[in-house]
Amino acid sequence: QCCDSQEPGYEPTKMKPESRDNECGQQKEEASSQHKRSFVLALLLHALSLLLVTCLHVWKRTQSLYQNTIVLTRKSSCAYMEFPARANCFEVEAVRGYGMAYFRGVRRMRISLTMVLMVWALTGCSRHEMPVDDTMDADSYPLRIVCATPGLAEVVFALGAGDRVVGVSDYTVWPPEALSVSRIGGWAHPDRERLLSLQPDLILTQGLHEPLVQFAARHDIRIAQIPTDTLADVLAQFCVVGGLIGADERAAGITADLENALQDIRVRVAGRVVPRAVLFLERPEGVLRNLTTVGPRTFISELMTLAGGENVFADVVGDYPQVSREALLMRAPEVIIELHGEPVGAVRRERILADWQALASIPAVRQERIVFLAGDHTMIPGPRIVETAREMARLLHPEAF
Repeated sequence: QCCDSQEPGYEPTKMKPESRDNECGQQKEEASSQHKRSFVLALLLHALSLLLVTCLHVWKRTQSLYQNTIVLTRKSSCAYMEFPARANCFEVEAVRGYGMAYFRGVRRMRISLTMVLMVWALTGCSRHEMPVDDTMDADSYPLRIVCATPGLAEVVFALGAGDRVVGVSDYTVWPPEALSVSRIGGWAHPDRERLLSLQPDLILTQGLHEPLVQFAARHDIRIAQIPTDTLADVLAQFCVVGGLIGADERAAGITADLENALQDIRVRVAGRVVPRAVLFLERPEGVLRNLTTVGPRTFISELMTLAGGENVFADVVGDYPQVSREALLMRAPEVIIELHGEPVGAVRRERILADWQALASIPAVRQERIVFLAGDHTMIPGPRIVETAREMARLLHPEAF
């Protein structure tokens, strides 16, 4: 109530006009402040209610989307350990049965290959380490598998389940039996209509692929995202896939064979001078540009180290960064390895070698140690990584073979 409003019989206290005006002003300011506080509080309550409704919607959406998801995670205790044993660092978080498989967190693992060889030899492929439901029996294993990447197709065929593969990536070229299997397009943008027509009961894909996960969830198709960034990931995928398709024993045998073969290569080059090397993916001819190399947390860089070389860009950020000519001059590699997806003929080889004369001061160019690692297997994270490692070791240490 303002001072000006008077009830019947009210007799205002006599005061000076200026005092009365000040008191009325204060009362009006207090009323205005109270109205503002009430308005702000109402807005906050409205915003809170909207937030609550949104959270409920997202929660219901997530529950629907990943209703049958199994999550393979890395325990926090293994965050920065060089030697996390596989049995101790992988854990399966079963959210809702086994309708889908969704793997995350594995790419951050740091696993020393030496310790992997020792620990895995002792632990093998334990069924309890695999992201499968305990209630899964032989009749529950997938019969129509789609492999969205070449490496996973090679893994499934190596595990003896090639007869169950109904779809592969357009870039799958091995094994020969896979050439007659239906194509689904590339990894990034698979043909979804073709996928549905194949009626798969399991999709295997490499790395994180959220759009494909959502697509599979909408159509009630099991999907597994397999990390293959590091060498440890590549080796672990056999037991992971083997657990999903019911090929545990064969997966254990393949993993042991790969580990033994890699260890043999490592023993062959042990004690020799380690050359400073750089590895470049295939580039345009005629000019030294778009020089894409490999970062330290890639399986191909780890294979170079295993083969007795030192990656001069082992300190870079990123898996496949582009480097400048100036950076290459500063690193001064002693060996340059160029990766090519197909054999390099004599004429093409001469053109590529001529390009490097623009950087003649680099030791590798000056000493003519520019070598080629060619073939459709060189960048495939699958069972043929031993071939890649062995060929790389021959290029770096020809005297050891």
